[in-house]
Amino acid sequence: MKVFMPLYSIGAWGRFYGKYPFGSFYGDGPRLYGYCIYQRRHTAHGIITVKEQYYKSSNPTHPNCVIGQNSFRSGVRLWQDLPAEGKAIYNSYSYPRQMSGYNRFLHYYLKGLPV
Repeated sequence: MKVFMPLYSIGAWGRFYGKYPFGSFYGDGPRLYGYCIYQRRHTAHGIITVKEQYYKSSNPTHPNCVIGQNSFRSGVRLWQDLPAEGKAIYNSYSYPRQMSGYNRFLHYYLKGLPV
Protein backbone atom coordinates (compact mmCIF):
# COMPACT_ATOMS: atom_id res chain seq x y z
CA MET A 1 0.00 0.00 0.00
CA LYS A 2 1.37 3.42 -0.90
CA VAL A 3 1.20 6.21 1.61
CA PHE A 4 1.03 9.83 0.53
CA MET A 5 1.05 11.54 3.95
CA PRO A 6 1.97 10.93 7.58
CA LEU A 7 -0.74 8.86 9.24
CA TYR A 8 -0.73 10.02 12.86
CA SER A 9 -4.10 11.70 12.38
CA ILE A 10 -6.01 8.58 11.35
CA GLY A 11 -6.37 5.10 12.79
CA ALA A 12 -4.19 3.38 10.20
CA TRP A 13 -2.32 0.21 10.96
CA GLY A 14 0.04 -2.11 9.10
CA ARG A 15 3.28 -1.65 7.18
CA PHE A 16 3.34 1.42 5.00
CA TYR A 17 6.04 2.39 2.60
CA GLY A 18 6.54 4.26 -0.61
CA LYS A 19 7.48 7.70 -1.86
CA TYR A 20 5.76 10.76 -0.49
CA PRO A 21 4.53 13.01 -3.30
CA PHE A 22 6.15 16.06 -1.70
CA GLY A 23 9.78 16.69 -0.86
CA SER A 24 12.71 14.45 -1.73
CA PHE A 25 12.63 11.80 0.98
CA TYR A 26 13.68 9.07 -1.44
CA GLY A 27 15.83 10.86 -3.95
CA ASP A 28 17.95 7.79 -4.77
CA GLY A 29 15.18 5.20 -4.78
CA PRO A 30 13.40 3.26 -2.07
CA ARG A 31 15.29 2.28 1.07
CA LEU A 32 14.22 1.09 4.50
CA TYR A 33 14.91 4.59 5.83
CA GLY A 34 11.60 6.36 6.21
CA TYR A 35 9.46 3.28 5.97
CA CYS A 36 7.34 2.67 9.04
CA ILE A 37 4.88 0.39 10.79
CA TYR A 38 1.70 1.71 12.36
CA GLN A 39 0.13 -0.35 15.14
CA ARG A 40 -3.05 -0.01 17.14
CA ARG A 41 -2.41 -0.61 20.84
CA HIS A 42 -4.93 -1.00 23.62
CA THR A 43 -4.26 1.12 26.70
CA ALA A 44 -6.23 1.97 29.81
CA HIS A 45 -7.35 5.16 28.04
CA GLY A 46 -8.50 3.47 24.82
CA ILE A 47 -6.90 2.52 21.53
CA ILE A 48 -3.92 4.55 20.33
CA THR A 49 -1.97 4.46 17.06
CA VAL A 50 1.80 4.06 17.40
CA LYS A 51 4.43 4.54 14.70
CA GLU A 52 7.37 2.11 14.80
CA GLN A 53 10.54 1.95 12.78
CA TYR A 54 10.30 -0.46 9.84
CA TYR A 55 12.02 -3.79 10.30
CA LYS A 56 12.36 -6.99 8.34
CA SER A 57 11.20 -10.20 9.93
CA SER A 58 13.69 -12.92 10.70
CA ASN A 59 14.62 -15.74 8.38
CA PRO A 60 11.72 -18.26 8.56
CA THR A 61 14.02 -21.13 7.56
CA HIS A 62 16.43 -20.57 10.47
CA PRO A 63 16.63 -23.75 12.61
CA ASN A 64 15.26 -21.98 15.72
CA CYS A 65 12.30 -20.65 13.72
CA VAL A 66 11.59 -24.11 12.32
CA ILE A 67 11.57 -25.58 15.85
CA GLY A 68 9.04 -22.94 16.94
CA GLN A 69 6.89 -23.54 13.86
CA ASN A 70 6.88 -27.29 14.47
CA SER A 71 5.92 -26.92 18.13
CA PHE A 72 3.10 -24.53 17.20
CA ARG A 73 1.94 -26.96 14.50
CA SER A 74 1.88 -29.85 16.97
CA GLY A 75 -0.04 -27.73 19.50
CA VAL A 76 -2.69 -26.89 16.90
CA ARG A 77 -2.93 -30.58 15.95
CA LEU A 78 -3.39 -31.53 19.63
CA TRP A 79 -6.19 -28.97 19.99
CA GLN A 80 -7.92 -30.29 16.88
CA ASP A 81 -7.71 -33.86 18.18
CA LEU A 82 -9.00 -32.89 21.64
CA PRO A 83 -12.58 -34.10 22.29
CA ALA A 84 -15.35 -31.56 22.89
CA GLU A 85 -15.26 -32.19 26.65
CA GLY A 86 -11.57 -31.25 26.80
CA LYS A 87 -12.16 -28.10 24.77
CA ALA A 88 -15.01 -27.14 27.10
CA ILE A 89 -12.61 -27.32 30.06
CA TYR A 90 -10.22 -24.80 28.45
CA ASN A 91 -13.15 -22.57 27.46
CA SER A 92 -14.31 -22.49 31.09
CA TYR A 93 -10.95 -21.39 32.57
CA SER A 94 -10.79 -17.75 33.65
CA TYR A 95 -7.01 -17.19 33.56
CA PRO A 96 -5.36 -15.72 31.52
CA ARG A 97 -8.30 -13.37 31.05
CA GLN A 98 -9.80 -12.46 27.68
CA MET A 99 -8.49 -15.55 25.91
CA SER A 100 -10.43 -18.12 24.00
CA GLY A 101 -10.03 -21.76 24.97
CA TYR A 102 -7.95 -22.33 21.85
CA ASN A 103 -5.52 -19.52 22.69
CA ARG A 104 -5.40 -20.59 26.35
CA PHE A 105 -4.54 -24.16 25.34
CA LEU A 106 -1.74 -22.96 23.03
CA HIS A 107 -0.53 -20.56 25.74
CA TYR A 108 0.00 -23.44 28.17
CA TYR A 109 1.29 -25.84 25.51
CA LEU A 110 3.93 -23.49 24.09
CA LYS A 111 5.17 -22.52 27.56
CA GLY A 112 5.73 -26.21 28.29
CA LEU A 113 3.16 -26.30 31.10
CA PRO A 114 0.99 -29.36 31.69
CA VAL A 115 -1.84 -29.45 29.18
